[in-house]
Amino acid sequence: MIPRIIHQTWKDRHIPRPWEGSAESWKRHHPGWTYRFWTDEELRDLIRQRFPRFLRIYDRYPFPIQRVDAARYALLYEYGGVYSDLDILCNRSLEPLRGYEVVIPETDPVGYSNDLMLASRRHSFFRYLMEGLVSAERINRVPLLPCYPKVMLSTGSLYLTVRLRRYASRQEISIMPPRLYGSRASSVAYVTHTEGNSWHRWDGKLIRKLYGLFVGTGSGGPAHSRPDSVPDRRQDRFLNRPADQEGSSAGSRAPVGLTGDSGFRTAGVWTP
Repeated sequence: MIPRIIHQTWKDRHIPRPWEGSAESWKRHHPGWTYRFWTDEELRDLIRQRFPRFLRIYDRYPFPIQRVDAARYALLYEYGGVYSDLDILCNRSLEPLRGYEVVIPETDPVGYSNDLMLASRRHSFFRYLMEGLVSAERINRVPLLPCYPKVMLSTGSLYLTVRLRRYASRQEISIMPPRLYGSRASSVAYVTHTEGNSWHRWDGKLIRKLYGLFVGTGSGGPAHSRPDSVPDRRQDRFLNRPADQEGSSAGSRAPVGLTGDSGFRTAGVWTP
C-alpha cells in the first residue's frame, strides 16, 4: 500500500516562479495527505542519517542532479509515497493508485522516468536501486563521456530503466502508460508537465544510441536482461539493515484494478 505522502525537492526554499503552482496542485488534489518539501541540505541529512556509508559517493557526484536522483530513490525507500518533480502539475488525485506496490511511468524517447514515482515504504525495488548506485557511480570516471549520458546512466532515468529490467520481481512494478502520464492529448492524465529547466544539451541525442547499446529495444526485453537474483553484499554495505532477498518485497500485495484506468500493466510482462 502506497502511503499518503507527497515528496518534492529543490535546492532551497526559493522555488522558481514557473513552478510555484506545482506544490499547490498536489495539495489541492490530496487533502489530508502529508506534503513534504525537501531542500538539498535536508536531503543530504537524510543520506547522512539513514545511508551513512553511501554519503561518500553522494558527496562526490560531479553533478547536483545526480544527488537529487539518488535522494529521490532514498526518500521512497525510507518513507514511501509519491515523488514528483517541480515541473509537474497534478490534475487529479492519485488515491486510486494506492493499492499498487510501485508505479513507474513510461516515457519518451525510451524507457521509464524517475520524475514521478509511487512506492510502498521499504519496497525492495528501491533498495535495489540504492544498492546499484554504488557500482553505477563508476560511469563518472569514463573519459570524454558528456554530462547527459553520465547522469542518465549513473542515476537518471536510463539507470532506472536498466535496473527495472534486471529486477527479479518485475511483476510487483506497475507501468503507468503515456496517456495517464501527462499526455496533452489525454483528458484522463494524472499529471501535466510544464516547461522544465532542461539541463541536457546536444549530447542528449546520444541517449537513444546508449539505450540500444546497454538495454535494447525489443518488447521481449533486452538481450542482457537476466534478472538479478543474488544480492551483491559489496553494494549492500552502505545500508544499515539486514539484506533483504533481492527481488522480493515483504508483505507484497497483488496490484488492484483501477476503476476507469485500464492500460496499466506490470513490468513482469517482459521475458528474461
